[in-house]
Amino acid sequence: MVLYTDKGGAPDRLKAETAIIPMKIGRLEMEVDEVYLDPGKYWIMTIFDKKASLALSKGLGSSAVVRDRPYNINDPMPDPFGEAGSYTGQRFNFYMIVSPAVPLAIDSEEFAGVKSDGMLRDGTVIPFHQFPCLLVDDVPICQTGAIARFCGKLSGVYPKDAPLVAAQIDQYLDIATDITELVFVTGRDKDPETKMQERQTLAATGLARKLRILDKMIGDDGTWIVGDSIGLPDIAIWRLAGWLSCGSIEGIPTEILQPFDNILRVCKAVDQHPKVQAWVAMTYPDDYHRGSFAAAG
Repeated sequence: MVLYTDKGGAPDRLKAETAIIPMKIGRLEMEVDEVYLDPGKYWIMTIFDKKASLALSKGLGSSAVVRDRPYNINDPMPDPFGEAGSYTGQRFNFYMIVSPAVPLAIDSEEFAGVKSDGMLRDGTVIPFHQFPCLLVDDVPICQTGAIARFCGKLSGVYPKDAPLVAAQIDQYLDIATDITELVFVTGRDKDPETKMQERQTLAATGLARKLRILDKMIGDDGTWIVGDSIGLPDIAIWRLAGWLSCGSIEGIPTEILQPFDNILRVCKAVDQHPKVQAWVAMTYPDDYHRGSFAAAG
């Protein structure tokens, strides 16, 4: 069995293939090497060494499209697929199992090694010697903004061909980075009491000013920051605000967001979004404090 991307309703580029294995009665699942798949449509193809079929259903109408072409099972798989025949009225019971990304937990010793050498124990290179890092097809990507834009393009919440909209989104990602850095550097390498005092002062001055400007930029027109549906800037501000108001930062009060109605509106909308709720339920610990705006339950 092989997997092809779709281009214009026809199989196009080869993405994965299984080994040649004997057929059997009942469910048959075949392993493939790990491969990254962009969101989209794909074609599952089968090749037999003699006339055969798998779980064929008929009478499903003209909407069930099948693509085919002559091929020898012992030849290398074509890439791209090439010209394909087409007919309708049959459907095959093929499926693929897609696994989500798996987070990798590291201990303090390995973290120290990344900071000094820029590498995990298994030899994986961590660019810039820092986290977070996303590994895609053995290619490491660091920097929160770069990861966010990459994932945003794949998921459709960051435009691939609308530079002005992308720039509008980028300004919110960058202000989130500015605020994060502002909090991190305040009181850094100071004793706990001094750090607490400096961050309390920051919360009342520089941080309050940044949040006030952000709240003004978001405005009170509509639910989302850019466009009429949830997007990357909404998710970025949601997590920034959650971090600031969750109580884990010494000297930053949990009520820091209360004066900023527009920030709160966006954060509540994101937090209550069905897909965000599903992701939270699947990945967040039960006792994780998402922020002072988090939806009840």
